[in-house]
Amino acid sequence: MSEFDVHSHAEEDEEEERKIEGDIEEKRKSKFDHLEDIFSLKKLLFDLNESSIDYALEEICESPFVSSIDSIWDLFHHIFHAVKFRYKKHQCYTTLTMNLYNKREEIPELAVIKDILIFKFHRVVPRCILPTEDIFYFSYLYKCFTQFLLSDEEIATELGIFHHNHPGKMNQLRFMCLWFLPELEKYNIELFDKIINYECDKFRKGIPRFQDDDCVAKFYSKEMLEKLRKNNWSLLKETIRTAYEPDSIGDAIRTDNIELVKDYVNRSDFNINSTLPKSPFLQIPLLNSSPTLIHAAAYFSSTKSFKFLLLNNANPKLTDNVGKTLSNFAVAGGCGEIIRICEQLNLPFDNTITFALQFHQNDILEWILSSNKSKSSIQKLLCDASAFGNIEFLYDILFTDNFFSSDEVCMEIYSTKDLLSMLQKVSIYEDHREVFEITNLFIEENMNREIDLTKIPKKGEDDGDNEYENEDINEFENEEIKQLFIEKLLNGDINMFDIEDISEYENEDLEEDGNEKLQSKFLISSLPKKFYNYQLFVCAINDSIRICKYIISNLEDKQVYFNDKRNNAINKAARNGHDDVLDLLLSTQLFDVNYLNKNNLDALYYAVSDGHTSTTEILLKHGAQFGRTSLKTNSFPIHLAAKLNFTPILALLLKSHPDLNLIDDENLTPLQQAAKNGRTEAIQMLLKVEYLNPNFVNNVFDDRTPLYLACEYGFSDSVKELIAHQYIQINTKCQGNSTPILAATYKRSFPIVKILLDTKKVIVNEKNQDQIIPLHIACRNGDEDIASALVDYEPSTSVINDGRGRLPIHIACINGHVKIVEKLLQIPEVVEKINEVDIDKRTPLHYSAMIPKNNLLKLLLTIKEIDVNATDNEGNTPLMYASLYGNYYNSFSLVHYKYEDDNETNSNEGSSNETNNSKKNSKNINILAVNNNNWTALHFAAHKDNDDIVQLLLPIMINSSLPDSVNAKTINGYTAVHLAVSQKAENSLRILLKESTVDVNARSSKKKTPLHFAAMYGFVAGAKMLLQRDDIDINAEDEFGLTPLKLALKYSRSSVANLINPTEL
Repeated sequence: MSEFDVHSHAEEDEEEERKIEGDIEEKRKSKFDHLEDIFSLKKLLFDLNESSIDYALEEICESPFVSSIDSIWDLFHHIFHAVKFRYKKHQCYTTLTMNLYNKREEIPELAVIKDILIFKFHRVVPRCILPTEDIFYFSYLYKCFTQFLLSDEEIATELGIFHHNHPGKMNQLRFMCLWFLPELEKYNIELFDKIINYECDKFRKGIPRFQDDDCVAKFYSKEMLEKLRKNNWSLLKETIRTAYEPDSIGDAIRTDNIELVKDYVNRSDFNINSTLPKSPFLQIPLLNSSPTLIHAAAYFSSTKSFKFLLLNNANPKLTDNVGKTLSNFAVAGGCGEIIRICEQLNLPFDNTITFALQFHQNDILEWILSSNKSKSSIQKLLCDASAFGNIEFLYDILFTDNFFSSDEVCMEIYSTKDLLSMLQKVSIYEDHREVFEITNLFIEENMNREIDLTKIPKKGEDDGDNEYENEDINEFENEEIKQLFIEKLLNGDINMFDIEDISEYENEDLEEDGNEKLQSKFLISSLPKKFYNYQLFVCAINDSIRICKYIISNLEDKQVYFNDKRNNAINKAARNGHDDVLDLLLSTQLFDVNYLNKNNLDALYYAVSDGHTSTTEILLKHGAQFGRTSLKTNSFPIHLAAKLNFTPILALLLKSHPDLNLIDDENLTPLQQAAKNGRTEAIQMLLKVEYLNPNFVNNVFDDRTPLYLACEYGFSDSVKELIAHQYIQINTKCQGNSTPILAATYKRSFPIVKILLDTKKVIVNEKNQDQIIPLHIACRNGDEDIASALVDYEPSTSVINDGRGRLPIHIACINGHVKIVEKLLQIPEVVEKINEVDIDKRTPLHYSAMIPKNNLLKLLLTIKEIDVNATDNEGNTPLMYASLYGNYYNSFSLVHYKYEDDNETNSNEGSSNETNNSKKNSKNINILAVNNNNWTALHFAAHKDNDDIVQLLLPIMINSSLPDSVNAKTINGYTAVHLAVSQKAENSLRILLKESTVDVNARSSKKKTPLHFAAMYGFVAGAKMLLQRDDIDINAEDEFGLTPLKLALKYSRSSVANLINPTEL
């Protein structure tokens, strides 16, 4: 090769090298120019007002952000970001959006705006997050939809589509529907009724992701709905417009209506330091922790209201429920005048940097930093700026010397392990792809930068204002990042420090000045990609589609990240219903769609359990198998779909002809689950499957048919669907030989009982294993409609006894159900068996005597065949039970029964008994009857101190042919007086002692008198009454030769002893 040729090749190489360098520089410049375009756009949006809308429209239409559909999606990412932090400008953003959409004829790509807004409308909030906390943009969407984008009918249709795609997100749907109730009522009444009548399932109560926010639930109360619906929903529409109820204090503060504020403050009962209530129509998380009115005024930049509240002694030092100060709200609001007032009041500005960063108040942020109002480390500033998408400030720190020198920034990044990766992680929460672009650009710019180790703070080194003094810098800073990341993303769900150290260091060099230098190539150019799989996991949780696309385009290694529960990214995307991220991840072929975590749960299970139809469809499209079950819960997706009434999902699963006889952890089939939980739509869908057996049961584990379960749990609509099936068996004996109608009776569901009886096929007189029939249960529970229907359907059931020998009338009397007894007495067979006894030989009259203040006994006494003196196993009569239970009215009715039977009346309770004795009718009441222990009704009344019954019985007994019956003795020789004294029944004793016939010296089987009992039990009042009787024998001795006095002394009853013989003491 000649020298000329060598020289020529060298020139070509140099030219090629210059071309490569030029391309690199061009790409570098393009990246910076792109960032500058974004910064200009964000400034345009954050500073937008009514007068600048036309200018903003012109600038945007001439910018690269309308050059393609993808760029328009990016444009709206920034619009939504501005919407989040500039609430009072929502109408401006709506007008700008409308004007952009109207330009679609000139710029056809702008037609995609409708798709973008509808896509955002259908976005599913992450699990366990309330819609009012997360859907910050809904006020903007509402304005766009109602002012120009959709008709009322289209809005109702989109709500129906959301419900179809995510039937498990009822709390989010109810929040969304609250804004569109008028449209929904007019064009989708079925969904409207479902929404306003929705009650969270019993097995999901208490789980935050299934619950309404309290402020949302309030608007669905019956009273509030009636109020809102008046005048064609005018109040609701006005409340949405003002965010609070019109002319409320919240409305006054938000709009800075000083006259209305004054009106409230001047009210005598007004608290100047009261808190601002939450509103579902104001999605500002900052105001969701009970801020005071002056806090709200500061945030809304309501200067007039702020000053007035301050002048009227509003306390500027109060904080909200989570400790936010007035300065925090003022900085977030961005009003310079209010901030100056806070400064003049010497209020602390601690942590205001975070609020300035979050709400993109960068001018105020610069003032805070320059005036040292609040301090923060470079690391925290970088993390906050990344988390809140304040990319302008992030760029300033990394690429300019406005706040810190580039050496300081680089040393901070060098000294803090994986800091740049952390910035990318915290940015995923809001899908800030620009953070990735900026940090990667920083890496490229500082790849070979040298770090002066002598300027890096070391442990224990005095570093002036170094906030990490006496701390291990890496450990302290990592904990700080950890707290921020936990708060912003996963609430501690992910271990973010399980990361290998990939920092690479080269050997030290000594420069001429002697300073130690470490040439670090940072190698952080490969660090983010090392973490990309991890970040995909976080993207799946937060629906960060922009970052997800960016990561996949830069993905090098093919490792999939798992957290400690081994849920990978597709599990999280499926569980949260993030369809676009899920579809994108599965299309990479990095993930196994049927991957099972340690609980044997796959993505399909999670999608179904949270009710994501479209997610389920995506998984099935990618080959998900649903014929498997969790080893831990033994639940199949199809069972979940049936159980939760997710019919769109159920329809998808049924297309694959699954085995519908599989049992889950409750030993139930899908149809049984649907029946048990009253899922009528799911039942309808399952019953249409030709190979389904509607009567299938697994006799090994659970022998309840679907019909039995629907009856047992009281779902009448489900019962209707089931009995309409041509092969349904209505009388199948299930659990404990019980039939469906018995289950319905136990549930006390008259509608179900009527449905079953109307079939004319049901058998009502078959007993279960406890010898119970439906009528027994109805009589026990007092279900008059059910009892009446059963008797009318089959009268013979009225005389079937249960396992204790009780007829239905026994059971009704035991429980005091008069109406049911009346119904039963219309059956002749029941009247014939009115004196039938049960296993305890008790008649219905025995039980009716026990029920107080009830017409039941009187009703039975009208029956000619009634035996009023019937005795049970213990020899007790109905009158004895009335006396025992203190039922005066029943006792009175029984005592006078003989007069009523002879059509005579006797209003005098103490009338002569001679007439009574002259009527020897076996139906006459025997007041003097004794039981097996020789107790009379008087004994029971005295023993229980039922003095009104003692007063009723005593005169009749004295005037009877056996006047001494008042002194009748029990098997232990006790008279009524003995029993009254032993129970300290003062009232009954007083009545007994008034009658001279009553023997006060009667002896028991152990020769004790009533006075012995009074002495023994220390019954002072009783002793007094006994001693007042002239015929009392105070010296009577018992079988041990003890007098009452000696007994009193023996038992230390000094008060009684003193009454008997004062001189003895």
